[in-house]
Formats: sequence, structure tokens, C-alpha cells
Amino acid sequence: MPGLMRMFLAETAGGANSPAGGFNLLVPMIAILVVFFWLTHRSQKKKERQREEMLDSIKVGDDVVSIGGIKGRVTKVNKDGFEVRVNAEKDIKINFSKAAIATVRGEDEDTEG
Repeated sequence: MPGLMRMFLAETAGGANSPAGGFNLLVPMIAILVVFFWLTHRSQKKKERQREEMLDSIKVGDDVVSIGGIKGRVTKVNKDGFEVRVNAEKDIKINFSKAAIATVRGEDEDTEG
């Protein structure tokens, strides 16, 4: 490891082998970081777009799961949230904001109960 450190210091101090100094080492590192952050940002935007589409497509009768794990069926859709029936027998309903919905359950999954 000390040999690697000496080589790095010689590169950054403008050693005899490299007239440009540490610039030759710095450019690829910056390029890699830029590509990494660009790919990360791109995938995050894609996930956000998919989540917005999922929330906008929720309608009355859809089975949903909240971020807290509460399962229920949507009974009313408002502009900023949903009314969800969590217990059909006792007719218990809870109002959720759009951000509180984690997923929409598929038709083959277990329904309320």
C-alpha cells in the first residue's frame, strides 16, 4: 500500500513520468463519477414517474396497501387522497393521502379481511 501511495503522490506532484501531473488521474475519476450520478438520477426519475402513474390510475374498487401495511379497498377518490374501507363487516373507512399508498394489489391476491 505505501508503494501505491508514493506512486499517487508522484503523479499529483508532477513526477518525471507524467508532465501533466495528477490531471491524467483526475479526468477519468471525474468522468466515472459524472456517469454514475447521471445513471442514478435517471433511474430515480423513472421510478418517480412510474409511481405517479400508479397513483393517478387508482380508482374506486381497487385494493391498495398503505406504506404502513394497512390493506383495504378504495371507496372514494379525492384530488389529494383516497378513502379506503379497511373492514367491510364494520364498515371502517380511513382517509389516506396519495403519498401514503405504497402499492395497488393485483386481482389474484387476497382481498379485504
